[in-house]
Amino acid sequence: MEGRVNKFWVLITVLLLTAALLLCVFASWRGSLYIKPSGNPQYTVTAFFDALLEDHYEEAYACLSDYSSLGLENEPSSGEARLIYQALKDSYAYELVGRCEEKQMEAVQRVKLRYLNVKRVESEISKRVNTVLALLVAEKPRSEVYDENDQYRPELTDEVYLRALQQVLESPEFYYSDAEFDVELQYLNGQWLMKTNPQLFNALMGGES
Repeated sequence: MEGRVNKFWVLITVLLLTAALLLCVFASWRGSLYIKPSGNPQYTVTAFFDALLEDHYEEAYACLSDYSSLGLENEPSSGEARLIYQALKDSYAYELVGRCEEKQMEAVQRVKLRYLNVKRVESEISKRVNTVLALLVAEKPRSEVYDENDQYRPELTDEVYLRALQQVLESPEFYYSDAEFDVELQYLNGQWLMKTNPQLFNALMGGES
């Protein structure tokens, strides 16, 4: 009788251990299915840049994992700076380079981004200032050129800069640059989200950051 009891408990123990092992395997299998990323990371990258090109900043920022805003929605206060900023935004164009590399909960997509090189614009403006100044001095009466101290009037120098800037922006494509960089993504809360990086910031700011 005692031997039968012992065999009974041995059998129960084996069954329990087997059931526990199966549960562990099943739970692990279910867990792997649950956390496996879904969707294509490229869709997030495309959605970000498409929204950016359309000035839909909330939609663009919703694609980011580490920033709620990049400040791109805030226009500069001065008129000249707004002209440059608008030309910068108009210059944006992008393409995805190669395939997206996925590894578990992370992915990498290479991107090529075109932008207006603000430093080159400023350099070209500096080259044109003297020519524009000479033309305005020749056009305007002396009272509109010099103040009582024989210095150029501030309004004149402002006009010189504005005219030089307008000339440069007549052909902004001459001042475009391309940046190529890797965009990293994370799978968070059931979706792929982009991480920002210095190369992206720099291009979006016209090479100024």
